[in-house]
Formats: sequence, structure tokens, C-alpha cells
Amino acid sequence: MSVVETLLAGPRARRLLLEYADAAERLSEVQSDNSFHRAVFLAAYRLDVDRGSGVVMFGPGAEEARRTVVTAE
Repeated sequence: MSVVETLLAGPRARRLLLEYADAAERLSEVQSDNSFHRAVFLAAYRLDVDRGSGVVMFGPGAEEARRTVVTAE
């Protein structure tokens, strides 16, 4: 089993990789509207809505964000 397969096999390692990618983006000089952090936020929001959790998104740009579909690509 390769290192990549080992890391992707468990939920704690996947969370570690997610946090690492988020921290690396925050430390980079380049900031954009299509950031990794924004994609993670929108994906988590969509998962909560799909599960039936009582979540609400409001404020400037909320309507557009609700319509945004985040994919792995």
C-alpha cells in the first residue's frame, strides 16, 4: 500500500490532508473567489442541507452560493 493510499484510507488522515490543504492555501500569497476554503465551506453546507439539517445561509451573495454546486473537479 502506498503512502497516498494509506493516508486516504482513514477518516483522520483524510481530515489531516484537508486541514493541510486549507492551511497551505491561507499561507499562500494568492487569494481568489474560487478558493479551496470556499469550496470546502459550500460542500459542507450542501451536505448539511442534503441530510436535512436546519442550516441557513444569508447575507450578500448567499443566494448565488446556495445555487453553487461543488464537485471534485
